[in-house]
Amino acid sequence: MNRYLSLAITVCILITITIIPADAEGRKPTFNDRAMFRLNWALVEDSFTFVVWGDCRNDAGVFDDVMATINEIDPVFSIGLGDYIGGGTKKEYDAFIPRLAALNQPLISVPGNHDHYSDGEKTWLDAFGVGNFFFDFG
Repeated sequence: MNRYLSLAITVCILITITIIPADAEGRKPTFNDRAMFRLNWALVEDSFTFVVWGDCRNDAGVFDDVMATINEIDPVFSIGLGDYIGGGTKKEYDAFIPRLAALNQPLISVPGNHDHYSDGEKTWLDAFGVGNFFFDFG
């Protein structure tokens, strides 16, 4: 009986892990979707650390140092407060978003005013999801 119970648990976990949140229209998961999914699996202890950062639109290389420092701190998650780019253009987002791969923890993002300039609101929604929400952790 234990063998069957173990098999059932394994199958259940594999199925849960392979289901990534998406909306009814089948859009690709955003940064916030993936962060919430990862946080649902995080183990919560009596205390935990998270990092809040943002306003890196004129970074001159500082952004990479900030990402490295966050990884050294190794928080459970980080919250980006937006103003990631200066003018909200797709070109700016295309250059910025791959740089987020340096972050080892889930990133929860809310937009700043600069992120919505130009055509930025649609690009933000496609990449990060809605910017007005709440979540419970632990």
